[in-house]
Amino acid sequence: MNEIDWGPEQRRAWQKNLVLQSAPRLLSALNRCPVSASSGSFDREYWAWCVKDFANYDLQRATAVLAWLYTTPFEGNRFYGRPAMLAWVRQAVSFWLRGQERGGAFDHLYPLEKSWMAAAFTLVDMTAAWDMLHEELPPAFREEWLAGMKRAAACLETRDEDHGFISNHRAGAAAGLLAFSRISGERGARDAALRLLNGILAHQSKDGFFQEYEGADPGYETLGLHYLAKAHRELALAGPQPLRQRLEAAVGRSLEFLSYFVHPNGGVGGEYGSRGCPHVFLGGLEYWSAIFPLAEAICRRTTPALQQNRAAGVADSDFRNEIPLLSSAIFAAAADAKPRPFDPPTLPCERAFERYFPEAGIYVRSEPGMAFIVVGASKGGVLKVFGNSGLVYSNDGYVASGKRKHYTTHIWHRPEISGAPAPGEQPLREDAELALRMPFFRFKPAREMTVPGMMAFRLFNYTLGRWQKLNGLARRLIIRLFLTQKSETSAFIERKLSFGRAGLRVSDAAHGCQGFDALSRHGFFAAVYMASARYFRVDDFGQSWSEELVPPTGPLEELPVSNVEYGGEDA
Repeated sequence: MNEIDWGPEQRRAWQKNLVLQSAPRLLSALNRCPVSASSGSFDREYWAWCVKDFANYDLQRATAVLAWLYTTPFEGNRFYGRPAMLAWVRQAVSFWLRGQERGGAFDHLYPLEKSWMAAAFTLVDMTAAWDMLHEELPPAFREEWLAGMKRAAACLETRDEDHGFISNHRAGAAAGLLAFSRISGERGARDAALRLLNGILAHQSKDGFFQEYEGADPGYETLGLHYLAKAHRELALAGPQPLRQRLEAAVGRSLEFLSYFVHPNGGVGGEYGSRGCPHVFLGGLEYWSAIFPLAEAICRRTTPALQQNRAAGVADSDFRNEIPLLSSAIFAAAADAKPRPFDPPTLPCERAFERYFPEAGIYVRSEPGMAFIVVGASKGGVLKVFGNSGLVYSNDGYVASGKRKHYTTHIWHRPEISGAPAPGEQPLREDAELALRMPFFRFKPAREMTVPGMMAFRLFNYTLGRWQKLNGLARRLIIRLFLTQKSETSAFIERKLSFGRAGLRVSDAAHGCQGFDALSRHGFFAAVYMASARYFRVDDFGQSWSEELVPPTGPLEELPVSNVEYGGEDA
């Protein structure tokens, strides 16, 4: 296989093998004991190790992966047609039904959570499993299953997620509602799905990305495209309609934006994104590749990168994200594998240009054969320089401390930048300079749960947290405290980036930092809570460095300068 260019048939074979390799791990996670009270749970931490007082019902999404293995014949699939597989799927569905609260929601992160997101994501995969094998199940069991899906749909119709605008969550809910409406004939579910889709499209940035909390995140963009593909497929079954056409146009803009963050080695996104997610979810990209040549080009570059751990996927993930990655993989494996009637276009990393995305706050500079550079101005000047085969330089920003408080530049904010090119892709300026203002924000490096904190949280869960309004208020406070809160200080770093034939010169000057006791900069770190970040990629070997600096004592002190030389085959 070509190292960076796989066609549709090659990709489908790899995706099927990927699921086969993960299947034994899924089955080990599943409580297959028929007499256990937790029979059917995929949360082994809950049912086997007994170190949790609740089960994560979001993991029940793995039901669809087992259903696909049971119903899909292909070479090497020893799970196909096995009666035991059908029995285990039934156990998984039954556990999902037993854990559903009256309003249709489920626990995900803590007991009595009543998670809207868990209702959305599990409904998507439960409808997929239903489509694959419901005819092989007894009528009484089918009725129970449908009733559970109806309750989940009602939860999505009557409630909303109000702690942030998260496009991939809302797209998942829309896809699940549309599938349930097709299965059941419930018109209300379809109407709710259309409202969600219209909201997602209304929030799409002029840069092309779909909003993830406060900004753009290329990794999560691939997950949003996965769920929008599922929603589009459901809309397509109902025939031509204006929303379907609007959705296609929006996806085209999203793919254009995403294409600028496919690195030369096939990796996608990372620390410069709003959520720092480096994952690549293949399902939507493969679905859209039959419609958009650009999606085909992205698939050809990212799939071999996943095999080589240059992009984050199933092999690099924990179990929580392994399941949605596998769910996306089976959707990808089922996508059209026919040879494309078009030649895929070149990706941005293959041509010379520079471009600034003002709403994302990200600058991209491509010099083929020399370097591909991403500057996350909105994440405190995060700098990634890629050569021909991988990352050659990384700088995620600064961390400081003083008077028992901690500060960092690595917080998402609306950036102040000068020297950026005009909107749109622009010809490469041979000598260019950017200037950034990188303010220091307060942050909390200790986010782990303590014993007193856990005791207080559980007391809240089982008392006041039973009320949905108070539960939602607590969630909003947690998200604000660990993710969206901005406590900006008067201290800042002034960064100048000079691009030229000799490479890149990074010159930083500190302002107002006299009160800091310690100052350091790092090739890789994270300053906010985000569970779907910090997954391993081969590039991480090149960004694991830290440097302690002498704290500035005057009003303006120039910090040590970084010279990044690049070019040639060694880059």
